[in-house]
Amino acid sequence: MDINNNQAERDGNQQNFESDQNKPSADLINDDDQDQKLANLIDVSNTPLMRINSVFPFHLKPDELAIDPTKITFTFKHLFGGKEQISVAIQDITEVEVTNDLFFAQLRLMTNLSEEQNKNLSINFLNKEEARKARRFIQGLEVAVKQGIDLTRVKNTDLLHRIEELGSVS
Repeated sequence: MDINNNQAERDGNQQNFESDQNKPSADLINDDDQDQKLANLIDVSNTPLMRINSVFPFHLKPDELAIDPTKITFTFKHLFGGKEQISVAIQDITEVEVTNDLFFAQLRLMTNLSEEQNKNLSINFLNKEEARKARRFIQGLEVAVKQGIDLTRVKNTDLLHRIEELGSVS
């Protein structure tokens, strides 16, 4: 008798399992709000707020720093066409430092990543004013993200001015 009850229970569980497999998961149901958020994020990430390059005579292939609302991307160009790209999420940034010498500036990021990864997060031979403006942008983005502001909902024209202003205050 117990054997028959156990068999019937297993058959019922098997049928429930099979019917659950045919139902769409709640996690997989298309959510228009999430689709819109993803589309906004892609648009924002593909449109840098600012790009700065190292000065040509000191680098045959100038390095580049691109700032967008979600990440900072360093692009280091190598002599024979190769390049290395390092991206850092805004929420991982702990400090932005600009060092000036007589003619140029260096921008360096410190992050909560490993010490080895932090070694490559600087770009040299930048225009001084562009480096200071980039620092203000990065600091403004850092503050906005830490305050939980959704930057994908702000128009880029407004975002540039507001983020730079926020970075100047912090």
